[in-house]
Amino acid sequence: MIKKIFTFTAGLLFLVGCGPESTPESKKDATMIIGKQYKMYAGNKIIKNVEGTHIQITHVNGESESTAILIDGNASIIRKPKS
Repeated sequence: MIKKIFTFTAGLLFLVGCGPESTPESKKDATMIIGKQYKMYAGNKIIKNVEGTHIQITHVNGESESTAILIDGNASIIRKPKS
């Protein structure tokens, strides 16, 4: 019985410690979806994939982030890699 508990606990710790890395959405490159808000940080880029793409970008002075919304077309966000 104790051996089963030990094996279960060791297996659980292994799964928790070695599970898939969770990367927040704000840190991954992304293909934008029309109407969805995306947080943008210094060094991030938006690439328009087709002509006629319209994007709304909102920035508040003094803030370190902006918000981007794809209005029409197709675009991708390229995140600045961590230093």
